[in-house]
Parts: sequence; C-alpha cells; structure tokens
Amino acid sequence: MLKISGINDLYRLYVGELTGELEFYCVAFPVGYAPVSVEEFNKEEMNQEYALGYKLGSEGVPWQRLPRGYRP
Repeated sequence: MLKISGINDLYRLYVGELTGELEFYCVAFPVGYAPVSVEEFNKEEMNQEYALGYKLGSEGVPWQRLPRGYRP
C-alpha cells in the first residue's frame, strides 16, 4: 500500500510540472538495489537506504525529470 501511494504521489507531482505549477526533479534508488528485509519498517534497512542515498547525493547523482517507468 505504501509503495503504491508513493508512486501515486510522484505522478501527481509530475502532473504539476505539466500544468506549469512546479518543476519535477526526482532521485531514486538504482535499478539494481535489493532490500535486505521485506518488513515495512526495519531500522537496519532504513539505515542502509539512508547511507546509499547520502552516498549518491554526495557523488552528484543526476536528477530524473520523469517518474521512473513513465513513457510520454
């Protein structure tokens, strides 16, 4: 449920770009990222995800201008 809600939010934000209300920029985990846990809230997993996001941000990962999987 949380995953679908997050995807819905991304598309709603992207619609904001299409209408000129905002600019859409997005960064996501790399395609090959595999979580170590299937639990929704796992502290170890969240710490791992934070560390990965921090590493990507400090390396200057490029922003995505379309939601992942969107084909105009």
